[in-house]
Amino acid sequence: MPGLHPSHAVLALIGRVDGTARLLLTTRSAELRAFPGDIALPGGRCEPGESPAQTVLREAFEEVGLEPETVEVLGESPLIRLPENDDLIVAVYARWRKPHPLKSSAEVADPLLVPVAVLLDESTHRRAVAEDGRAAVAWRLPGGGVIWGLTALVVQLLLEEMAPGWSGSRDLDQLPAIDPVTGAEAQPARATGRIPAPAAGRIPAQARTGADLLCAQLTAEGITEVMTLTGGHISPIFQGCAQQGIRLIDFRHEAAAVHAADALARLRRRPQVAAVTAGPGLTNSVTAIANAWYAQSPVVLLSGRNPVLLEGLGGLQDAPHVELLRPITKRAETAMDGSRLAELTEWAFTAAQAPRSGPVLLDLPLDVQLTPVTDGVLPGCRRFTSAPGPDPDEVAAVARLIGSATRPVLLAGSGAYWSAAADSLTELAQTLGAPTYCNGLARGMLPPDHPSALRFSRSEALRSADVVLVLGADFDFRLGYGRPPVFGDDVAVVHVDPDASRIGHARDVRHGVVSDIRLFLEALNRLGHSFARRVEPDWLTELRACDDRRRAASQQAIELDQVPIHPLRFIAELARFADPDATLIVDGGDIASMAASALAPNAPGRWLDTGPFGCLGVGIPFAMAARLAHPDNQVLAVLGDGAFGFNGMELDSAVRQSLPFVAAIGNDGAWGEMRTFHETMYGAENMQAQYLSQGTRYDRVSEALGGYGERVELPDQIAGALRRAADSNLPAVIDVVLDPSYRHRGATSAAAASLMPAAALAEPGPAGPQQRGG
Repeated sequence: MPGLHPSHAVLALIGRVDGTARLLLTTRSAELRAFPGDIALPGGRCEPGESPAQTVLREAFEEVGLEPETVEVLGESPLIRLPENDDLIVAVYARWRKPHPLKSSAEVADPLLVPVAVLLDESTHRRAVAEDGRAAVAWRLPGGGVIWGLTALVVQLLLEEMAPGWSGSRDLDQLPAIDPVTGAEAQPARATGRIPAPAAGRIPAQARTGADLLCAQLTAEGITEVMTLTGGHISPIFQGCAQQGIRLIDFRHEAAAVHAADALARLRRRPQVAAVTAGPGLTNSVTAIANAWYAQSPVVLLSGRNPVLLEGLGGLQDAPHVELLRPITKRAETAMDGSRLAELTEWAFTAAQAPRSGPVLLDLPLDVQLTPVTDGVLPGCRRFTSAPGPDPDEVAAVARLIGSATRPVLLAGSGAYWSAAADSLTELAQTLGAPTYCNGLARGMLPPDHPSALRFSRSEALRSADVVLVLGADFDFRLGYGRPPVFGDDVAVVHVDPDASRIGHARDVRHGVVSDIRLFLEALNRLGHSFARRVEPDWLTELRACDDRRRAASQQAIELDQVPIHPLRFIAELARFADPDATLIVDGGDIASMAASALAPNAPGRWLDTGPFGCLGVGIPFAMAARLAHPDNQVLAVLGDGAFGFNGMELDSAVRQSLPFVAAIGNDGAWGEMRTFHETMYGAENMQAQYLSQGTRYDRVSEALGGYGERVELPDQIAGALRRAADSNLPAVIDVVLDPSYRHRGATSAAAASLMPAAALAEPGPAGPQQRGG
């Protein structure tokens, strides 16, 4: 069939018009000018050079014993004349109705077709419905016959695309609607052809659509909130959420919605959902999804999309969603069958949560969401029941190694948090008597008063250790890529991670163990008799003394009473204000670095920061999510004035939805970290784009949006302002004016060492950004 050409519309139709059976073949992309060959379909494989459409037809002809040569291609038209044979029509229909419904992120320009409307005589219609088992919408044609479709919209389009010679009405409102299974007269509301205004009828709230199935599955997955910003492409999801009692938390920007879903996933340690509309809605989400990707956060992103039948025609808000997000998601695909949306949602949750966890995209064309479906059985939650465990021989080898070590160090990263390994980590630290440092989301996994829990002596520990056990942490810039001078030259490193591709990334390791962190620690603890220390090692005592000296020095900041306020006094006041069960959030450059040194969570899941991607602007969305996760506990966010500017309007979202928190802004009138970096690199002569204005009244922004606001210019006013903000029970901003002359060079120096080659640093002074300052 060399004459096949795709049409601009995305339709696949079979039926009888004027006594002639026709099949309208198209692809989902107007950019395709021919079908690529050798693409596999369920039930058969294309011959070399054969299109999927040709395969479907060839196999159908073979089934009924006819020769494919009897197919006639009508010139350049996409219409194909089929012989008068009901068996052939049903065979073609059955094959075409059941291809794989997804456009997978692993495939390219896949032109698999889905029949969205058919023209059949009465008897063939009944056979086709029996073969497919799908209820949909149907109308009776003048003179006999049935026009059947997955949605009224595509059936209306079929009527408008009728072949020459059709003399019947092309308006569904003029045709009698029938039940697609029984053929009995249906309610007049089902005859609505387009997606109408309410006065012309609408999809009834109780209808079962693909979006309804999706939202029912969200409930089965334990979802109680969806983070979103409204858009027509996701209206069916909103309707489904309302039917399920799922609360919509709406935002002023899609990035903020995804940031909040990311934070909620981190705090609850399970997948959470954001829904965004097509085109700009999806592209606005890209940075937030990237941030979730690097934080291993299992965000399920639902994106609306133009109807399949409009694919490639230049519709409003058209964008290559899957292609954009493929590099920063674990799975990205477009659903093409509404009846499978519950199953596909379950797949998305499984992929997001499986180690190593991360975000997933499920792209949802509008007509797929609106597909009428039968009351099928939800797939439930076929989640994996056990994570990968360690090789017992490797565990024994690690036990022998740490048993022989004189200066062992335990270093827990976010992977340890995601595997819920706090109890096992505490047991190992106690048995081994090793200094233990918790980074990223692992902060709080070891109680702050545990004798092995250290914070300020990590540099000395890593440089001098003979064995370092790295648990779910990457050798990235935060660890100096695992190389000297951050790590000693001869240190033996044990690296444990559930993702084999991360083992030993950037440096060699003595033992690389592919395993869930908790399962590894449990197995290692069972061998604890072979490495237990009966008395505290001198190594731990020395490092704790170093830790105590630095902690005492930082605590002296509470006595700094200069005006403008010293940043360290500001941070010390925050540490004194924070409740033991507070959720602590940091967002910024210098201010986040200083806060991370002074603020310590007392339990896992009580710390949120920008993560390794260093994305500013997360503070307010994270605080909203923290209030959802912990409605009765204190939520304290610390932001730079630059960071606040990204999503400050989300104070409006927090006010409207009664999500209170305290946001303390360190206002130094600059992109502090970047200012120091540029000044160190090039001098102070040209400081364009490094400064903001300390005259900006962030407190008044909060008040204007319905929240609480207070400006603080004296150090002894900070504590009272924080108390009043908390007592307001509103989203609150404390705008604290800081000394603009202060330079926090410690974090900038560390960033320079990670960012720039050693040869570029002629002087050991500070340089190099960690992130965008503020």
